[in-house]
Amino acid sequence: MPKSKPDSTIAYRIELQQTERDLLSGYAVAAGTGEVLRGVGAVMKPVLDNLTVIIAALIAKEGLEGLEGLLNANHERAKAGRAQAIAKDYSEYVKSIQKRDPEAEILTIEQYEDQIWSKKTANRRATWWNTNVTIPLTGGIASVGDMLTFWN
Repeated sequence: MPKSKPDSTIAYRIELQQTERDLLSGYAVAAGTGEVLRGVGAVMKPVLDNLTVIIAALIAKEGLEGLEGLLNANHERAKAGRAQAIAKDYSEYVKSIQKRDPEAEILTIEQYEDQIWSKKTANRRATWWNTNVTIPLTGGIASVGDMLTFWN
């Protein structure tokens, strides 16, 4: 049986204030990000599954000691690369200090390395604090404020 044409059209209009628009835009970004991350996870799953199989095969072939040796060798290569990078940065540091003020006190390479690592550690701690405490706390307070504003 054919469908009859409608007699009339009913239209609904929804008006949003700025706070509701902000909430919806945040939700849209979160939903879009979630979809992208699900897609990345779906792409990465086969790669990670293959990596698990490769590690299991290495353990079966070489034993756990062979895998530990491989990881230790990789760690030593990375450590040597960091040492070369620090040495290069230190030589540039010495040149810049001598160029600016030939009589200025120059740090030893050990002091320079300690200073670099302490700055990196402090930066990591500040980033962690911002990501895990400050942003959720301010976001939570802002959303409570938006809800109270919305219901008043």
